Amino acid sequence: MAAPKQTDPQFKLRLTPEVKANIERAANKSGRSMNAEILWRLERSFMTEEQIAEEEIVEMNRETRQRLARIEEKLEQFEFDQIFERIAREATIKRPTRKAGE
Repeated sequence: MAAPKQTDPQFKLRLTPEVKANIERAANKSGRSMNAEILWRLERSFMTEEQIAEEEIVEMNRETRQRLARIEEKLEQFEFDQIFERIAREATIKRPTRKAGE
């Protein structure tokens, strides 16, 4: 869905407080503005079940890629921390001194 422009047609709409609260919660959860959430839901109401399923798969793929990226970042940080700790431990270990004649 392309983002609406300021020049696109506008439509004043009255909402019950409950519906408005539901839209606000859904918009916050999805990361969309209230306007974008309403448009998204309206557009979906005109889609076939197959189109909706395809869109959901695309969205799940996007979310999965984002989660994997976060996991990779955490893993890289964990590996760095482990290496750093090992180096720090080894740097603090003193080698035994050799006695003369050994």
